[in-house]
Amino acid sequence: MSTQPSDIQPRGHNYHRVQNDVESGVVTGTDNDRKFIEANIRSKQLEQQLESKTNEVVQLQEFKREIGPLRNEYSKALKMLQDYEEKINGLQREKSDALTRLSEVMGSKLRDNNPAITDLNDPNRPMKLGDQFSELYENEWTDAYSLLDDSKKLTDIEIIEILIKILSEIYETCLADVSEQLSGHRRTVHGLSDDEIEGFIKAVKDSIKTIASKYIPLLRKKITSESSICKTVVQHGDCCLAYIENCVSLCYYVAVQDPPMVIDFEPGQIFDKQSWKEYTRSGTEVEYVVWPALYLYKGGPIMSKGVVQPKENTKITRDSSSCKSVVQHKDCCLAYIENCVNLCYYVVVQDPPMVIDFEPGQIFDKQSWKEYTRSGTEKIFSDDSRCIFAIPNKDICKSYITKRVDLCYYVAVQDPPMVIDFEPGQIFDKQSWQEYTRSGTEVENVVWPALLYNRTIGFQKVKVEEELHMVEVGNGTSNDRKLIEVNIRLQQQERQLELTKDENLRLQEYKREIGPLRNEYNMQAKMLQDYKEKINVLQREKSDALTRLSEVMGSKLRDNNPAITDLNDPNRPMKLGDQFSELYENEWTDAYSALEDSKKLTEIEIIEILIKILNEIYETCLADVSQQLSGHRSTVHGLSDDEIEGFIKAVKDSIKTNASKYIPLLRKKITSDSSSCKTVVQHRDCCLAYIENCVNLCYYVAVQDPPMVIDFEPGQIFDKQSWKEYTRSGTEVEYVVWPALYLYKGGSIMSKGVVQPKENTL
Repeated sequence: MSTQPSDIQPRGHNYHRVQNDVESGVVTGTDNDRKFIEANIRSKQLEQQLESKTNEVVQLQEFKREIGPLRNEYSKALKMLQDYEEKINGLQREKSDALTRLSEVMGSKLRDNNPAITDLNDPNRPMKLGDQFSELYENEWTDAYSLLDDSKKLTDIEIIEILIKILSEIYETCLADVSEQLSGHRRTVHGLSDDEIEGFIKAVKDSIKTIASKYIPLLRKKITSESSICKTVVQHGDCCLAYIENCVSLCYYVAVQDPPMVIDFEPGQIFDKQSWKEYTRSGTEVEYVVWPALYLYKGGPIMSKGVVQPKENTKITRDSSSCKSVVQHKDCCLAYIENCVNLCYYVVVQDPPMVIDFEPGQIFDKQSWKEYTRSGTEKIFSDDSRCIFAIPNKDICKSYITKRVDLCYYVAVQDPPMVIDFEPGQIFDKQSWQEYTRSGTEVENVVWPALLYNRTIGFQKVKVEEELHMVEVGNGTSNDRKLIEVNIRLQQQERQLELTKDENLRLQEYKREIGPLRNEYNMQAKMLQDYKEKINVLQREKSDALTRLSEVMGSKLRDNNPAITDLNDPNRPMKLGDQFSELYENEWTDAYSALEDSKKLTEIEIIEILIKILNEIYETCLADVSQQLSGHRSTVHGLSDDEIEGFIKAVKDSIKTNASKYIPLLRKKITSDSSSCKTVVQHRDCCLAYIENCVNLCYYVAVQDPPMVIDFEPGQIFDKQSWKEYTRSGTEVEYVVWPALYLYKGGSIMSKGVVQPKENTL
């Protein structure tokens, strides 16, 4: 009896019972009945699969709705991250400058005369100089040696002596030059104690080091000129120029350290392994120096070992030596013998002497001895692997093999197994194959196989259509037709399943994408928050960075151009003009009252005293700054103004930078009993605040580039553009009450002066 399709339930007990009966052979009937039941069972299975796929399609739609906005949010977050990264990179570059300045301020006191503590931001700190000193020997020294050897045919010792002499002359010149610069600054504060000038001298040392890069090119010209005292340098300058230039740079930075580093050319007679290395042979006594040692300071730790040539060990290697094997083989084993002598000597001078044991005993003891083995050549690759690894790109080959093994395994474990088809047939089939590099109708060779769901799926449609045709012409029963209809439905369901495969693949792709995408988005959200916090931190330091930027960008414009100023400079010309006016309104008025109360002078006498005090201080400040500049100019005497322009500009900036440390010393110098400012000394008791402010203001006026001008000569005719009236009006000037301040000689007015006009007698 045939079973109707309606009797088969898609789920539950009946469905599974019938399925089991069919599979076990319990159900009997015609062959078509059995096929009909099997087809219905298969149809129900496909319905369940389709239902599952439908759910997946619904899930796919949900993913689509979610993944679109998520991708947009992800893109926005990514763009924000990129913007934040650019902003952070910019701020970090500025922060680096801020940290450098902070390091300088915080570490200045610690580093003062303390070479053990260094500024790690300084590219010319002692540790780096030690490395550069070693590199100078390994590179430029070697090149100079070769050039001297080729051009002048000198002996090994003669060449070494020349190169040592060049370095020694340059080192001594640099030490003397730095000492001369310091002495020039010390002369400006002559008469003050070391404690009083300590801070100023420290600032001077720092400024000498700061402008070293500008000064070194000038020093090179000075050292290599025909008039130089470095005679060996001049004699061999043509073939050793690179060596000489690097010696100048290195020796100057060695000399400007605080305290100066020490280059030691005297190794002593006994070879010291702690500070020196051997040249071409070993030994215990020194014959000559090849390259000096560099110390952090006199008596300090070694920063770069020197090189010496030890004396030859002739006692053991001479023909009369008792060491017969040594004498017999000394020609081919000399280096080995010399090292043995050196090592054995140090072994026996220990207290107690160390012991070299030549008797291991018969039993092998792993605690004291190692095995001697000679490794043979092993076969690294098998024949197969050797063929594979003959391919030029081994990494690509290995990756390809690994991935293909994984793929073939997953193809084989499908139910039913999928098929990799390597046989396309002679006629090209567009349904299953693609063309490689050309078009045609016949197949020449397979480039890549086709992947099939199974072997029969391609033939089911043809088979069903043939069976249906047989029924239509009257060659089958109604059950036959139902069977064919079920088969058609199966075919349609399978086709639908095939169509859902793409959706399923997209679903899997979305699943694979959406998880990492969510994680990435969450990570980006956290990174955005971190970046915001980081930017807030960096922006708090932005003020210093902008100050530095203003200094760098405006430096060239401001050089000898007073019309353009650094707005971050508290002592720029505009501010000095304000301070000059305030000095007249405040301290001048107080000093006037003090003189009037204590010395019973007339108004004109008091005004003359206060004017004379300011004039003496102003002239002293101008002379002092000029003396400092002259001292620096003397160190580069003989070079043109164009050559020293950059150096002099750096010196002027340095003098201005150190002004705050120098002014207190200048006050003491001006107010001391030995001062040339006689009016200042005479009235310092009652005018001290006025005098101190005059010194401060006049020094900053003098260090401007070019200097500002205090004008004490108003002329006979009253000029309202530059002067104000004191207590009466008039057209002619009787006397000056307070001078005028100009930006530079012939420049614009920065603070008007005050004059007393002549009384109109008419």
